[in-house]
Amino acid sequence: MNEKRGTGILYGIGAGPGDPELITMKGYRILQETGVIAFPEAKKGGGSYAGNMAESLVDKNKKTFVPLTFPMTKDPARLNEEWEMAVATLREPLEAGKNVAFVSEGDPLFYSTFIHLMEKMRKWNPDLKIEIVPGISAVHGASASLGWGLVNADQKFAVIPATENMREMADELDRHDVVVFYKVAKVIQPVIQLLKSKNLMQCAAAVSKTTSPDEKIYLNLNDIPIEGLPYLSLLIVRKTENTEILIK
Repeated sequence: MNEKRGTGILYGIGAGPGDPELITMKGYRILQETGVIAFPEAKKGGGSYAGNMAESLVDKNKKTFVPLTFPMTKDPARLNEEWEMAVATLREPLEAGKNVAFVSEGDPLFYSTFIHLMEKMRKWNPDLKIEIVPGISAVHGASASLGWGLVNADQKFAVIPATENMREMADELDRHDVVVFYKVAKVIQPVIQLLKSKNLMQCAAAVSKTTSPDEKIYLNLNDIPIEGLPYLSLLIVRKTENTEILIK
């Protein structure tokens, strides 16, 4: 892909859930052809899950890597400062006619930093060309690691960000046959208590850093660590599944 003078293209590339080989062929090709690769990090110099995957797929000596800091805070002033800095950082290569590939774990339009970044970049330049390359989400990576079919026929399925509101979480379990709780680490203890109260422990499993070399699978939720569970953890409750069979 020849990068021409004038505003470059911004690519949103889903790198998949953890295993670099799960990136799509199109995503891999664009990474080879694009000189500037951006990725999110929670704190400056703190490392990046998506960035590590991208670095493993390209010749690092031929690329410019651009970490963008998106702190895990609800402080609007600080968040706005970091977002504006991210836009300014990407403007420079794009205005120079260089294409930029922003790599996110999973899919770039599914619980991804890229969604908000794309909105910010469009405010800067409504005519900016943005191309999206879908990726395999952690939901699909985890179901593959478990060997579980996610949903079938007329079953009801939901993906829910785990929160401290156990009443809402309980309602979702009541309304659906299959529920995936995203980002469950921060509330794992009350979630386990909720599952016990509904007699669903045997229908649930948790997966951390799915498909990566550091993947952990918990078919028995009694074995899950209450402290130190990685941020990139999810829990699947499938009322038609019984993990006790799999454990045996």
